[in-house]
Amino acid sequence: MKTPTRWIIIILVLSGWIVSGVLYVNSQNKQAKTETEKVILETELQAYQLFAKDIEDSTEKIDDMIKALEGIKDNFEKIKNQMERGSTQK
Repeated sequence: MKTPTRWIIIILVLSGWIVSGVLYVNSQNKQAKTETEKVILETELQAYQLFAKDIEDSTEKIDDMIKALEGIKDNFEKIKNQMERGSTQK
């Protein structure tokens, strides 16, 4: 009786180690896959953040251009008014 019981215990211990090894390898593969996905998502996030920053910078530059053009328009209107006043005074 002792020999079959001993073999059963040895088989159970070995199968437990094998199952533990398989589960460990599987968890390591999942962890590696998760890390890869994390790196990809972080890279995409950085790209979107840079894109958003570029849009904000462009918006500020466009606003500055609009202000400059409005200033030029106001100056032209002042010159036009001065020319009209000058032509009516003669």
